[in-house]
Amino acid sequence: MLKIEVCVSTIGPRISNLKHLNQIQFYPGLTWHVIHQVSDNNDYNEIFKNKNIRYSQIGSKGLSNSRNYAILNSDADYILFADDDLNFHLKDIYQFSESLRIYQPDIMLSILENEHGEPIRDYPNEGLINIEALSAWSPEICAKLKSLRKHRILFDESFGAGTSIPLGEEMLFMHKCLSEKLKIHFIPLSLFSHESNSHTSARIPTFDLLKYQMEVHKKVLPMLAFIIQLLKWVIRTKGLSFYQRFHILSDGIKLLMRPIF
Repeated sequence: MLKIEVCVSTIGPRISNLKHLNQIQFYPGLTWHVIHQVSDNNDYNEIFKNKNIRYSQIGSKGLSNSRNYAILNSDADYILFADDDLNFHLKDIYQFSESLRIYQPDIMLSILENEHGEPIRDYPNEGLINIEALSAWSPEICAKLKSLRKHRILFDESFGAGTSIPLGEEMLFMHKCLSEKLKIHFIPLSLFSHESNSHTSARIPTFDLLKYQMEVHKKVLPMLAFIIQLLKWVIRTKGLSFYQRFHILSDGIKLLMRPIF
């Protein structure tokens, strides 16, 4: 039987959102790893009394640090990335586990539902996918640990919540997976749900969002594709002043001139 670990990232007092994990239904082969980023000296081990839940406390900041800790400190076959604001309904876990056994993907992507039980966004058709994987959100990603470690794939700790560029870590992670030619499979099953408007990008003003997206896309897109995307942002984005459009264009050109090390 495949071993699957759900790695749940949380920070500070938000750990109280996860007390309900003690009552979660047991599934053979499924374990939980709560990764708590906290700087106080309190003992939180007492929160989790379920033997299928292990608790780790780390002092580093940034969501990508938490994801990388999960990758480097698990002995499961596959890990699922999760957060403390998800609803863990796991309604398709048996079928999901069987699909992992049958297809043996390096990455399995699934559906994230909203609070109404509907897909939170548009998804590709079932099967092997390539470029579509760049739009994956963390709770949709299930990764084979052996493959990540073989190719030394980790999240970029300069991106994601808790950094100066609070998004884009999933796109950069999936770009690494594609660059290493990992086998990426999408299956229309759901394990988690999430409120529709609580994704990080929904809380960022448009002007700031574009600046962050430029930083991410510069690392992913070839130069010509980045220039085309930059012009689309400048021309098509609604609600920007002339000054803001000029500023976005200027910042984009500066990014093109900046070397990548």
